[in-house]
Amino acid sequence: MALVAGVVVLGIWIAPQWLLGRPNRTEGFNPWFFGEGAPFWLNTTFRTVRLVIVVPLLEEIFWRGFLLRHLVRDPFDEVPFGDFHWGSFVWVTALFGAAHWGPDFVPAIITGAIYNLVAIWTKSLGACVIAHSLTNLLLGVYIFQTGQWGFW
Repeated sequence: MALVAGVVVLGIWIAPQWLLGRPNRTEGFNPWFFGEGAPFWLNTTFRTVRLVIVVPLLEEIFWRGFLLRHLVRDPFDEVPFGDFHWGSFVWVTALFGAAHWGPDFVPAIITGAIYNLVAIWTKSLGACVIAHSLTNLLLGVYIFQTGQWGFW
């Protein structure tokens, strides 16, 4: 489930370019600015670790691990992980989208809903982290293949 969600979300994240003709996002931090030496590899390594490990862990702990349950009731840890409640589902989806304001807003709304569904279906925060990590890993590969640094 998490792996399928991760791949689907990547498609949703880059779909506006393919489906709606949005321009390529070449503006952004290009790590090749440093050349091919140690600064390039150090920067790329840190950005990749942040993209694939740090961001998914922190975001999923906050959005799905905490807020999705906190909006049901406090103390949030008394709400079983993965319990479905319309109000918290909608709020977390909307807030996840707002946190990714700009060209990623609509894809982020859909992504937030999908990651919420992963939480509800699997009852596993780890599955949410895996889905998010896979999406970001694939997005990192896409960024380097296309030079669309604006996705960083």
